[in-house]
Amino acid sequence: DRDVTGVQTCALPICLASGQVSQQAGQNMFNELSQLLFEPPGQNQQQLQQRYDQLVQEYDQYRASNQISGQSAIQLGYALSLLRQAIGAR
Repeated sequence: DRDVTGVQTCALPICLASGQVSQQAGQNMFNELSQLLFEPPGQNQQQLQQRYDQLVQEYDQYRASNQISGQSAIQLGYALSLLRQAIGAR
């Protein structure tokens, strides 16, 4: 399941280059994503769900404050839905 999420990791630098994601939003989203995917090994489903929920909450806040906008917002939203499926989150 975690192999699918490489797409999400690659999406952040592309979005940053296009200027549609603020540097702060990109860095914070990347950090949240890294924690979800790589720390700590052996997370149970509840822990994965909590980390995913935190990631989505940050995404929503950054969209509301226009720190993630345009096509980047659409692409990251789609990537988050793929991630949700890959980790079995709600």
